[in-house]
Amino acid sequence: MSELIVDFESMKANGFNLKEAFEYQGWLSYFEILNCPTYTNPVKDFWVTTKVFDLEDADKELAQ
Repeated sequence: MSELIVDFESMKANGFNLKEAFEYQGWLSYFEILNCPTYTNPVKDFWVTTKVFDLEDADKELAQ
């Protein structure tokens, strides 16, 4: 489990002060949502079994 997927303080310490840019655009609430416990193993397990379809294939499947 990991927390702080986006760590603005760490980025700032490494010379990338991006918090102000995202704050200006109104995106900080989105990054607050991301900064919650994340369970990487279940995500990896899920991703291995996913399939990606383009819109045309999705429409064909829906029609069936």
